[in-house]
Amino acid sequence: MKYPLIAILILLLPGLVAAEQTREFSVGEAFDLKTGELLYRERHCRSDNDLDREVFYRDGDGLLLAYKTLDYRSGRATPSFVQHNLLQKTQIAVRLEGTSISLSALQLDDAQAAKKYTTEVLKDLPLVIDAGFDRYIGDNWESLIADKPRRFRFPVPTRASLVTLKIESAACSFDAKEEQCFKLEMSNWLLSMLVAPIELAYHNKQHYLSRYRGLANIENAKGEGMVVEIRYSYPPQPGAICESPRLTNN
Repeated sequence: MKYPLIAILILLLPGLVAAEQTREFSVGEAFDLKTGELLYRERHCRSDNDLDREVFYRDGDGLLLAYKTLDYRSGRATPSFVQHNLLQKTQIAVRLEGTSISLSALQLDDAQAAKKYTTEVLKDLPLVIDAGFDRYIGDNWESLIADKPRRFRFPVPTRASLVTLKIESAACSFDAKEEQCFKLEMSNWLLSMLVAPIELAYHNKQHYLSRYRGLANIENAKGEGMVVEIRYSYPPQPGAICESPRLTNN
């Protein structure tokens, strides 16, 4: 059972489903970083109270590849989540309850492939979960752009472990006019040689994510990782009502 390390950014229990109706607030288009081919689209949705979020991943023909539900009641930088990968028939999840964190990675058609892990949250570094990195960057914006790198723990369900990541400001690898870029990578120098860093670009005034460059958090039909550039747009509010995460391909 093969999984990417992150997206990094950006992937519990079957019962973790958005409690309120959600509306679209951003759309991402993921392109192959080398060829420029459109690989899939992300539709990001949130409830009115912004405690429940959903992400839907569809290919260019509209086929639902994966969907994710997030629960921000466990913290703005530490949302619990469950991600269903429909092509691979897998489910990855993280749940934070108090000072305990549980991770799971399930091959839904093979019970023997399940990985589960529970531990007490370590206090030496901040904890960031999945899309919570967006809030973490916002909370530490001034120190980051002042060239002060930050380190945090990040749960990787497929490895049943917490890894230490480092984020710091960096020059953009593309022509950026209104964007501030950050580099996200493994803090361990040896592991950083094995895993390519992720580039995150934010609007330098409004501080919203505009681009993501690195390993995708879903795989292609062959179960292979994809290296992508995701370009984000933010439709006018209020957005369209989003579909239920219980839906399958249609």
